[in-house]
Amino acid sequence: YDCSYCGGGAACHARLAGREGIVVREPRQVAADLARLAAEGVHQAALTLDPCILGQSYWEELFAEMRRQWVQIGLYNEQFQLPPIEFVHALADAVVVEHSALAISVLSREAVRHLNGKAFSDAQLLRVLSALKERQVPLDIYLSLNLPGETEQGFRRTLALAERIAQIYPPALLRMFGQPHTVDPWSAMSLAPEEFGIEVSLLTFHDYYAYCQQTALHNPSLPIDARHGFCSL
Repeated sequence: YDCSYCGGGAACHARLAGREGIVVREPRQVAADLARLAAEGVHQAALTLDPCILGQSYWEELFAEMRRQWVQIGLYNEQFQLPPIEFVHALADAVVVEHSALAISVLSREAVRHLNGKAFSDAQLLRVLSALKERQVPLDIYLSLNLPGETEQGFRRTLALAERIAQIYPPALLRMFGQPHTVDPWSAMSLAPEEFGIEVSLLTFHDYYAYCQQTALHNPSLPIDARHGFCSL
């Protein structure tokens, strides 16, 4: 899959590394690694790929193995899309919940969210949040300030959604982040800017090298669009 802004998608891996698929490890092996980390005193491990991508049979077996091996550890998982309700309960049954967290990239209001690769509605999001709240799972919500299709009026709707989430989710379990994106090398926005109505200024390795030098120095004269590598047309 290729979302608009991420340089870690399928096309990028194919171009840069010749990768044409995912290297999948057996759930039993993953659970054994988690058991070893827990024995070493690690409280939370982050998965390198959302197991929902690999299908229900995979994550069901993973969580069953964690229970079978009595793995006492928390998991941090960045959800690619919304997790199924069944996933929420299976996760909560298998992990140390207070040392765990799920991250969901809500991005923006529905139209902008769909344009940039997240295929779920506000209503679906709120149903999943209800299940997460029931199981007291710590939650990270990521919002975007400048993805293609965003407008000031639309962003006000995003802020209204953020306020609603803050009202319904326990404050002690919730973190929300709002940040602008910088265009990633080989992302869809970089390869096909015309499809997103943008103009991209970061095109070469040297462009990114110079960008990193200037932003690391907090150059106050650097224009806003230069800081993010693209501007809307």
